Amino acid sequence: MSLVELLSSFGRTSSDAASAAPEDAIDAAPAYPQVKPRWLEPTIFVSVFLAHASLAFWLAYHPVEMANVPPVEEIGLELVPQGDEFESEETAASDEAPPPMVMATKAPIEVPLPQTMDPDALSASPKSDQVQRDSSDQARERRDAQDRHRLGQKEKPAENAGVSKLAYATQLAKAVRKNLASRASPGTGEAYCTFRVDGQGALSVESCKATSHAHEAVLRGAITATHAPPPPDGAFFASQRIHFQ
Repeated sequence: MSLVELLSSFGRTSSDAASAAPEDAIDAAPAYPQVKPRWLEPTIFVSVFLAHASLAFWLAYHPVEMANVPPVEEIGLELVPQGDEFESEETAASDEAPPPMVMATKAPIEVPLPQTMDPDALSASPKSDQVQRDSSDQARERRDAQDRHRLGQKEKPAENAGVSKLAYATQLAKAVRKNLASRASPGTGEAYCTFRVDGQGALSVESCKATSHAHEAVLRGAITATHAPPPPDGAFFASQRIHFQ
């Protein structure tokens, strides 16, 4: 047998074996489920149909919202070259006629006539002012006297009418110190009291501050024991500070 015949016989044997192998493999291969299930196609068909039906139903029952959309033909656009708008505004402004000017008229100024004074009235006015001043002073004194009489106060003596408040305060301080000298000293300390003098010259203590109760009692007793002349204004407020040794 030649080499060519040997190779050809070997090729036929291998091809037969190869053709027989797939049939055996197909018969021996296990049965797998299909990749695309059978229910997929009808499901897709029904879904598409329902989607179209829902869209048609929604469009049929919502005509109001669609009617609110403005029609296309009512919308218009106009292109204006740059600068034309300002020129048109200037032209329109120049075409307008200016408003008529109204001239304001000045009202005539009325000058009042000079007032003339009567010489007799000028000479009589100082006298009338003096009379009015005297009458007001007398009325004030009369009211003061009535008030003092209603409060039970005596008339101011003549000797105290011209006494100043400073001089009267000095007289009070001397009178209080004179009464204080006749009293026994409570020891080293300090006392301060404020008091009031009524229209009759009686002294009444308003408030006191002292180192001790003994110092306060001594100064309070000296003030209440003092009897001063009536004050120039009907009532007087004063204070006294004493340093005890």
